[in-house]
Amino acid sequence: MRALLVLLIGCANPSILTPEPPPAEAISVGRSIDAQLSSKASVRYRIALAKDQVARGVVQQDGIDVIITTFDPSGKKLGEFDSPNGDHGPEPFLVVGSDAGAYDIDVHGFPEPDGKVFSGKIHTSVAEVLTRDAYEDGELAKQVDSPRVRALFRELRHHTPGAADAFWKQLQGHSPIIEPYPGDPGSALATWIMQSKQPYVGLVGGPAVRENPMVRIADSDLFYLSARVPADARLQYGFIPDALPPNFHEPFAKDRGPGRFARMEADPNNARNERGFSVAELPGLAPASLSVARPSAAKGTLTEIQIDSAAMKEKRRVGIYTPPGYDPKQTYPLVIAFDGEIYGLPPFPPTIALPTILDNLIADKKLPPVVAAIVANQGTRDRDLPGSLPFADFIAGELVPRVRVEYHAGLVPAQTLVTGSSFGGLASTFIAFHHSDVIGLVLSNSGSYQYSGQIDHDVADYAEGGPLIHDYLASPKLPIRLYMDCGVFEDKLRDANRHFRDLLRAKGYDLTYREFSGSHDYGEWQRTIADGLVALLVAT
Repeated sequence: MRALLVLLIGCANPSILTPEPPPAEAISVGRSIDAQLSSKASVRYRIALAKDQVARGVVQQDGIDVIITTFDPSGKKLGEFDSPNGDHGPEPFLVVGSDAGAYDIDVHGFPEPDGKVFSGKIHTSVAEVLTRDAYEDGELAKQVDSPRVRALFRELRHHTPGAADAFWKQLQGHSPIIEPYPGDPGSALATWIMQSKQPYVGLVGGPAVRENPMVRIADSDLFYLSARVPADARLQYGFIPDALPPNFHEPFAKDRGPGRFARMEADPNNARNERGFSVAELPGLAPASLSVARPSAAKGTLTEIQIDSAAMKEKRRVGIYTPPGYDPKQTYPLVIAFDGEIYGLPPFPPTIALPTILDNLIADKKLPPVVAAIVANQGTRDRDLPGSLPFADFIAGELVPRVRVEYHAGLVPAQTLVTGSSFGGLASTFIAFHHSDVIGLVLSNSGSYQYSGQIDHDVADYAEGGPLIHDYLASPKLPIRLYMDCGVFEDKLRDANRHFRDLLRAKGYDLTYREFSGSHDYGEWQRTIADGLVALLVAT
């Protein structure tokens, strides 16, 4: 009967079955509370919030490590805060309210695993109470750099009809978004936007070599990625929409084909496309005027010859450029360029128009008249350029002697220059290393000095490359002058070029080194090859 009576009383008075929350001391903005606390005790504070308000506060710890738990007016746990800062320093907390009411902040000592009891002082304060909208705007500003993208996030949060579609239409002809970078006029904030129904979109290129995941804008079909870039950057990029992101490690296989790059899409809001990549040039980038033919500039002559190479056991095509007013009785510096199909050897349209660049430099009197030998790769680039002794012997032992005899060019190493980009830069430095008695000048645009020597094998990302750098380290200083450049976005290649730069300077080489605000890009090399020619040939 007694048990039944207790049960009936409990049913009539629910507070007996649902314990009241512990007593709480009122706290508000501008009121700070000090307390002594042990690792087995807790104190509770209560703050009144209106609908959709957020309170931001902090507990200063002095000799006691605390955990903070927040509760809504019904007693439901909202969040727990425990920074890895030990028993001294600030422990920030946040109370995110939805309904109006009294919200509790429970501060309890962190229990020690060995059961020991510690005590210390705490100082609790609420720094501010703000609307949820203002709070979310503040958090958005911490996470999203682009003001335009932040504005879109806000519109989507408020369910503005058609906001995402209107934003996408505004990008037509204006992509990527370029905005000022706060506090640095030498930088800009570039933001790429792509629309896709796929759950994942990756950005290829731009300020990096690897594919980088983009971030979905709220629940729209738009994805974005922002990066700080130099104000004179040239950006080539594309997008890969897919069901999944790429594997973190993708082993090399000769038969793998283009893989993910086969699915790369250009930017539909950027009409400029080069070699499958969208291209954007920031206002600070100087135009590539030297690669454009001028009616007023005298033109040199390009003649094709063939060399039956004993070193290569094959016939090799070479275009010979002679300058305007060429006189066979005079002597000339010699420029040897690889990848002739790219550098102006017919019938291919040139990506780097070396004959035109030479015409303009000579017309501007920035360069003395020179002869150039533009060597076709004939589809054997990967065999010949990354460190081939037979190819080096062909250049130094067959091509140069013939040009010396027939064109009176490159008669001494100090007037004989080899140049190329990527593997071509590596080849230039390799050939000069093995034939410095013939080749005295090296012009390398984004030379692939990180190359490990294993083009047809699966090489781990962390494997050390750069065998040619080690060759120069182990060798006595050679009579070679060098110009090297690379892009600031070229990742491992950039790092290898910097390493090689430091080594060459330490060994006393005459080196001109520059970095451009771009990536592995013919559009950059058509500018910087002129810098290298002037740096190496004006004194010859």
